[in-house]
Amino acid sequence: MAPPRRGARFALGCLFTVMALTVGGAGSAQSLSFKDLFGWDQDAQGQALAVFQRSCTAIAKRKRRAGDGPVLRICAKALALGDNVPDQAARAFFESNFQLRTVVNGDTEIGLFTGYFEPEFAASPKRTPIYRVPLRARPKGLESLSGKRRPRSFDAKLTHGLRKNGTWTALPDRRAIEAGALGRLAPAIAWMKDPVDAFFLHIQGSGRLQYPDGTVQRVGFAGKNGYPYTSIGKVLIDRGLMMPDEVSMQSLRAWLEADPARATELMNQNRSYIFFRLTSNSNPRLGPVGQQGVPLTAGRSLAVDLKYHSPGALLWLDTVVPGADGGADEIFLRLMVAQDTGSAIVGPIRGDIFFGSGAQAGDIAGTMQAPGRLVALVPRP
Repeated sequence: MAPPRRGARFALGCLFTVMALTVGGAGSAQSLSFKDLFGWDQDAQGQALAVFQRSCTAIAKRKRRAGDGPVLRICAKALALGDNVPDQAARAFFESNFQLRTVVNGDTEIGLFTGYFEPEFAASPKRTPIYRVPLRARPKGLESLSGKRRPRSFDAKLTHGLRKNGTWTALPDRRAIEAGALGRLAPAIAWMKDPVDAFFLHIQGSGRLQYPDGTVQRVGFAGKNGYPYTSIGKVLIDRGLMMPDEVSMQSLRAWLEADPARATELMNQNRSYIFFRLTSNSNPRLGPVGQQGVPLTAGRSLAVDLKYHSPGALLWLDTVVPGADGGADEIFLRLMVAQDTGSAIVGPIRGDIFFGSGAQAGDIAGTMQAPGRLVALVPRP
């Protein structure tokens, strides 16, 4: 539900990219040439390579998977290039080691792109009369469901469950967890002041906690209860309480804070619940650690649906983003690295751009909602 003005700007930004493409099933693709990518020669590919190298360190350490050979070979080459690689050399590396595939979904090549950032909230490592809203750790036994592992009694939309001694149990939803349904199965790792702050931290998936003694503690995504994400913005639209072009992070927060009596009921419409972990990455110059286990980079890290894109995948993104300080939308043509995921990120052409940390990043991320296209860089055989 992107605002009409942003959709119009997107059409202008993509006019010179590949327009006539063969489409297929979800996630299928057709090859094209690097010269077909409008803006490819203007992107700062040296920056993109540095972010990809960070992903390569994680890929090299992970458990080997079938078909990892080409990726490991390319990662070895990337890491051998060292630091501060010039844009031209980085561009040559990508072009010589990858081929392009336009990502499509059914009969469309256009998807939805949103933004997220690293917020900072007041919190405490211990519960107090002021800090009473828990952030919970991942329950022991939480596992993803797939294929034969799915119990017949489970809702088809559930993606995770608890397994103990070979027996599966569905997790409670947000409403029940907030009421204490998990108890000691998911102990609190920190406590927040405001349930609205905690809700938005769940949406972002990571953030910084400012403790009363001045200590800053980062928390990151550790898992979810498996229920589908429900946009409270869409709920308000469906109830006739907000117009589509009025929905943003800022407007949603204002609504929740203005009507505490109905805020809890609205937040519980999103049955998805996120579990967190304390992270050791405290360097303020680095972003929070994403799903891949590496620090995120503003404007380069992309949260994707891992059903369609592997961690560390290279994706050329063609969309528009809000301008800084409320300025005009800007064309966004950039090589991104899949380093994160999120419960709201579903489908092959769906992405969440990491915009960084702090208030300005939050202003941009909160209004980012635009159509866009993805082109995957696939290792050459």
